[in-house]
Amino acid sequence: MMGRTHAASGWCAGLAVAPLIDAGGLGPAVTFASVTTGAALLPDIDHLEATISRALGPITRGVARLVRGLSSAVYRTTRTDRDGRGTGKHRYLTHTLAFSLLLGMLTTVLTAVGGPWAVGTVAVLAVLLAGKALGWWVLAAATAGTLLVSVLGDLPQLLAGMELKLGIAITLGCIVHILGDWITEAPVPMLWPLKIQGRRWYPCNAPAAVRFEVNSPTELKLVFPAFVVLGVLLVPGAFGLAVEAVTTLLDHTTTDN
Repeated sequence: MMGRTHAASGWCAGLAVAPLIDAGGLGPAVTFASVTTGAALLPDIDHLEATISRALGPITRGVARLVRGLSSAVYRTTRTDRDGRGTGKHRYLTHTLAFSLLLGMLTTVLTAVGGPWAVGTVAVLAVLLAGKALGWWVLAAATAGTLLVSVLGDLPQLLAGMELKLGIAITLGCIVHILGDWITEAPVPMLWPLKIQGRRWYPCNAPAAVRFEVNSPTELKLVFPAFVVLGVLLVPGAFGLAVEAVTTLLDHTTTDN
């Protein structure tokens, strides 16, 4: 999928999962979702022209080259005879569930060791990436969410176990990205290092009936808009307001008739 579709799916996933990790209020949920939005771009750091690789200029491009080299080395080391002789650079290591889990755990450990500065750095970088893909309203939403948390006195709730929450946000964003690519026509080796039919990098795809081409009319006119609508409805309180508005409109229509 395109970068903005990945980011939109990350926003939706963050809002959906927030209540499950004690971040269900409006402020905590929006803040958490802002991080998962940026995290949903991370697996494409193995592509030099991806949104995330261009986000911070030479810095992210340098990281992208390092990740591509690492991915290629892991592929060459672990591939079987049936895996072929591909480069192992794009849609390989970073598009596996194992990578998603490892990156989330690493984030939790490093932020726990690094303290508030590390927590802030990870959160800000994720939000900046999200803004690059969806627009700077994400940064405004994250800032507003943090301010709302402070005003309503929910800051202890947000900060409690923040290191773990960041790790979950990173893993969740990466998994959502992988599943997003899984439903396109380009397969992903998401189950590495499990060996399937003699291949450790087995290409996984969704059923043909639900797959679509990247940057196709299906993605641009159906999938992305659907995530946008869902992303609005998942904001705490928004669905109730929408139902109330529709009910009021129907009541007025009935009365007028």
